[in-house]
Amino acid sequence: MSPVQLRSPQFVNEVRVLVEQYGINRESLELEITEGIFISDTEKTSHMLKELQSMGIRISLDDFGTGYSSLRYLGSMPINTLKLDKSFVDSIQEGNEINIEIISSIIPVTKHAGMETIAEGVEQPEQLSLLTDIDCNTVQGFLWGKPISVEKCDRFLNGDLSALECLQ
Repeated sequence: MSPVQLRSPQFVNEVRVLVEQYGINRESLELEITEGIFISDTEKTSHMLKELQSMGIRISLDDFGTGYSSLRYLGSMPINTLKLDKSFVDSIQEGNEINIEIISSIIPVTKHAGMETIAEGVEQPEQLSLLTDIDCNTVQGFLWGKPISVEKCDRFLNGDLSALECLQ
């Protein structure tokens, strides 16, 4: 979600209408925000995110660790998933001990708060191994697959193409 969308007083209702119109399972829907959204109007943003959560929609904080990172968001904002920025993942492979310690500290905090943690940008088996060692069990990135065309995606979703064929 962009800051522009969250400034719209109609945004939550628009999401509600679209979810109903397209028959989307709300528990399967997760909307992403970035930390910059909290800068202008924290109270209003928090209220809108809580409304979306009350509809069963999950909220993900994307690119954590860049820009305006603040641990305050973890305790005060309605967030279901914390997505660690790719820059953290890149730096741990390079042996950046400070970032390894930061990630090692954030994961138990998010788990204790009932949140999921996802490491973004995992491209190398070594990165996955390091993340597994520090108890980060959810990752995303090119290690698992690269973007595919709309045509391949449609064929996969219709059952006409296997996951392995998507990668070729």
